[in-house]
Amino acid sequence: MRHVTLALLVLSLAACCNLGNKKTSDESGTATSPTSAATTTAAPAKAREFSDRPAVLVDAKDILDEYKNNEVRADGKYKDKIVLIRGKVGDVKKDITDSIYVTVGSGAEFEIPEVQCFVKDSETKAAAALNKGDDVTIVGHVDGLLMNVLVKDCVINPDRALCEKVRNSVAPDAKCITKKSGTSVALADGTLIMPLCALTKEQFDRASTKAVNKTDNKGVTLKSEKSLCFAFVVSDKVVSPDLLTKVQTALDAL
Repeated sequence: MRHVTLALLVLSLAACCNLGNKKTSDESGTATSPTSAATTTAAPAKAREFSDRPAVLVDAKDILDEYKNNEVRADGKYKDKIVLIRGKVGDVKKDITDSIYVTVGSGAEFEIPEVQCFVKDSETKAAAALNKGDDVTIVGHVDGLLMNVLVKDCVINPDRALCEKVRNSVAPDAKCITKKSGTSVALADGTLIMPLCALTKEQFDRASTKAVNKTDNKGVTLKSEKSLCFAFVVSDKVVSPDLLTKVQTALDAL
């Protein structure tokens, strides 16, 4: 918003003051040619798009029930969209092309269909760490129903991946831990940094009315309009300005 406002201010000044190429007069009153360097106005920066973030959040049981009930309607709602799906791990296997996939369902036995998530190459380690029955969250492109509900380019437990990005930027020696409240970067002194990202600008704006940049006796809340992300820094001690700067930089880069 600040960049847009600045650009509009420049345009307003150009209009009211008649900035730009025009003829000028020298001391004798003779018209001179306009300078070769024309006055230009920088275009406002293009708004960042977040097309890689989920468009829909759904439990595995719900998306499976919808596909069983009406495939056409379910395709209209989910197919070719990035969807975040929460459920329980069924199997972790490879297909005949050696592509790794994870099946996700409600946890019921002999569940048909299941969500079948083909993971990105970068998620091999995360897939190897899963066990049958684990709670899991996956994000990927829904490709429709073919025996199972197929999801491609899956990221496993994206909140963990988000935490790891912040950890690498802020404190590479720290660890990411998961509790009921969420996944946080745990520093050696006990400070916790929990990053969260909004899915849309509208969602970010709504959340911003409650989670403004502030400091209180429970810690610090930071936000970034560049990435539409927040970070909750919780500590029993006074949080250092240097740490806050690192967290803010990490948020802006997400």
